[in-house]
Amino acid sequence: MAEHTPPQNPASKNLPFPLRIPPEVAGGRYSNVFIINHTENEFILDFGLQAPGLEEVTVFNRVIMTPALVERYLGVLAESYRKYQNNLAAAAKKAPAGPAN
Repeated sequence: MAEHTPPQNPASKNLPFPLRIPPEVAGGRYSNVFIINHTENEFILDFGLQAPGLEEVTVFNRVIMTPALVERYLGVLAESYRKYQNNLAAAAKKAPAGPAN
């Protein structure tokens, strides 16, 4: 019987190591609450969801990072967001104009 080889993750193409995303993580999770706390040695990032009509926020993921990693993350995130904005601007220029009246 042939062994199943999962498709290559596109996000790993620029990484110096293979990246495996388990199926239970691959779908992602929506978050509308983001809380950041820090100590001298670490940043704690909580992701959660506050459903309409509920006062309580459910935190479903906590990521703990060193300050050095947070600095790298911020740089990569800023660059990715800049590319996102540029792509939106390019798409808006290519969008067809509304109907002529």
